[in-house]
Amino acid sequence: MDYVSGRFPCIGDCDLCGNCATFHGREPLLAFADYLSGEAEFDEVLARYRRAR
Repeated sequence: MDYVSGRFPCIGDCDLCGNCATFHGREPLLAFADYLSGEAEFDEVLARYRRAR
């Protein structure tokens, strides 16, 4: 949880960081729910969002 929060912090300027666009408006912790629950690897979850762009 700390890793995801630290890697994708909300800086309050979506044009600058791009997290909102990358995760389609979802909070990173919700986007990485499968990773946090141990159902998927971090890279697998990230790849889902990279393909969906």
